[in-house]
Amino acid sequence: MKKIALVLSVILTACLLLVSCELVTEKPSKGTLYVVAIGDNFVNQPGFNPITSCENDADALCQVFDYLGKKAGMETVIYNCSAGRFEAFEAALEEVRSRATDNDLTVIFVSTHGSNTIKETVSYSTETDAKALFYLEKTDESVMGVYDAGLKNYCSYIKGKILILADFCFSGSLVAQDYFTYNSANYSGASALSLLFDGTPATGSNKVFALSASTYYEYSWASNPLSTYTKYLLKGLGLENYDPFTKQITMSSGIPVLHGGRIILSDLYKYIYARSTNSSIEGSHTQTPQMNTGANDLILFSF
Repeated sequence: MKKIALVLSVILTACLLLVSCELVTEKPSKGTLYVVAIGDNFVNQPGFNPITSCENDADALCQVFDYLGKKAGMETVIYNCSAGRFEAFEAALEEVRSRATDNDLTVIFVSTHGSNTIKETVSYSTETDAKALFYLEKTDESVMGVYDAGLKNYCSYIKGKILILADFCFSGSLVAQDYFTYNSANYSGASALSLLFDGTPATGSNKVFALSASTYYEYSWASNPLSTYTKYLLKGLGLENYDPFTKQITMSSGIPVLHGGRIILSDLYKYIYARSTNSSIEGSHTQTPQMNTGANDLILFSF
């Protein structure tokens, strides 16, 4: 009897080990990384200054995110919509909305002209995105104005996590001010203490995140070959060089914002902020990036 019991015990243990190995070795899916990017240089468009870096911004960003997504073990679906203009951007967003699942990350990047009727700090209760727009050309050479608030609302219908990366003037209007994002330099007539006892509910989201190039009342600046914000955004993610002639990127051996095997949004924000607000680096063309967050930070990549 003891011998039979011992044999049964060995068989049962072996079965459990086989089941355990199967559960451990099968890696969970990291989901799909969707990137919808557009840059608009506004060449020969009456009423708009031409910009040399916007299309480069979108191209370089697509390549860097594709590289990092694959390195992190994610499936990547990349839409560089610059050549197809607004129509391509709109179609790509709709395709992502129909395909994305709860386990996916969608990154929406826009580099172009932006406008806002607000040009100075306002009170905390003011809606800074009420008339904030960014502009994209259409294939018939007309210009489409897209409300910042409209883009944020559309993103709420996309499954999974969404990150809006905005490189245009006054893009900080994408970031709603609340308990999570409060910055005393951005609004007048409010303090952190007064907000603590304020009845206005916090609007921070754990679904739709935004990292913008500047405040809601501030310009963002172009450069060559990449715009200021995009340059530091991508350098923080490990970009060493972007060649505007070959359209190829070179990645460095290290990623400045990588900590503990992860890249999180707040670390990327701090990297951009420290450089784009530094007058010794940027001269008089400094700009103040903005970021919203919810109760949790956004993990972009986990290696």
